[in-house]
Amino acid sequence: MLNTISDIIGFVSSVFGIISGLYFAYKYFYDRKIGFYLWVHKIFSGRREVHFKLSYSFNYTNQNLFEIFEKAAKLSDLDYTKEINLKNQKMYNFDGVLIDIFQGEIIDDGMDDRNVFIKVVNAGVTLRTAEDIISMFGKLTLYLSEKLELEDQMYNFQMIYPENKNPFVGMKLKLMSGDNLLAFNAKINANKLVKGVDHNSPQIDIYKKEVSVNDKNFLDFSNIAKALLAA
Repeated sequence: MLNTISDIIGFVSSVFGIISGLYFAYKYFYDRKIGFYLWVHKIFSGRREVHFKLSYSFNYTNQNLFEIFEKAAKLSDLDYTKEINLKNQKMYNFDGVLIDIFQGEIIDDGMDDRNVFIKVVNAGVTLRTAEDIISMFGKLTLYLSEKLELEDQMYNFQMIYPENKNPFVGMKLKLMSGDNLLAFNAKINANKLVKGVDHNSPQIDIYKKEVSVNDKNFLDFSNIAKALLAA
């Protein structure tokens, strides 16, 4: 029981001391440990809207690209409609998620080699939905990679931020520069952001309003992309 004013003051001081200690511990890890920072953001930001670009490119000689893609969708139990149905371009609508496939003209007459670019169109969704889109994209493209026996392929992910909201641009830099920060570019190894990325760790390019990463390995790529989403 707290019977005296001194007891009350002592109790309040103890509680304040505990809260202060927890806060400073939280701030220390939040500001200095990227893993803790991402964990906190993922918990409290699952329903915030994120904007990103997701694409996959490769060269190939197989004429059945679209048939193979549609078979991949069927095997993954993904229903779709076609928004665009041209000879060299098709856009698939997977319950509101638009995936565009464009195959270029022949770039090597001897090999009938063509460049293919597959992308998710205008992705502005919640963080958790974005993670689901990346997983779905992986199912489709990994099947393509296997059936087309691709040797040279590249995934790209770009996270787009509103003005002065890029968490990878230091707060002091943003405060000092404000609207005068016309351009910014830095590069970090992805293994500093995501544990387990050890195959020739790709680099993450950091700009004023976006971050970008390229990788040939989808498993590592998806882990990096999902970490960037949570930032």
